[in-house]
Amino acid sequence: MEFAAFADRAEALAAEPADIETTGLSPTCSRRPRGLTVAPATRTATAPASRATTSRWSTRFLLGRVFPAHDTRTLDVGPALCREAIARAAGPNVTAADVEKRLAEAGEIGAVAAGFEFGGQRGPRRLPAEGRGPAV
Repeated sequence: MEFAAFADRAEALAAEPADIETTGLSPTCSRRPRGLTVAPATRTATAPASRATTSRWSTRFLLGRVFPAHDTRTLDVGPALCREAIARAAGPNVTAADVEKRLAEAGEIGAVAAGFEFGGQRGPRRLPAEGRGPAV
């Protein structure tokens, strides 16, 4: 698919006010250039995804969801974890309370994060609340 065609389809989806209609439009968006395979994480990298599976995954992506609406699973990434991640990335002298204080002043977490000097990229680190979870 050419980028212009993809952009047109994405624009049509964005203009649609209801999830049901967006779901109905998504199969037209799931057409991919030959050789490009998008498979859900539960499948092996070599196993091709069916068109229906790809359509479901692309629909959730376009709707901004990780799981279907009827699914009760959550990512458990809330404001406290975001503040802690920003504090840890900002350095050893910054606490989640510092981030929260700046958030109260700025009103937007993106502006708060942009205000810190992160000193370049670092390797993955785990937050205390995550225990054995994925690295941040």
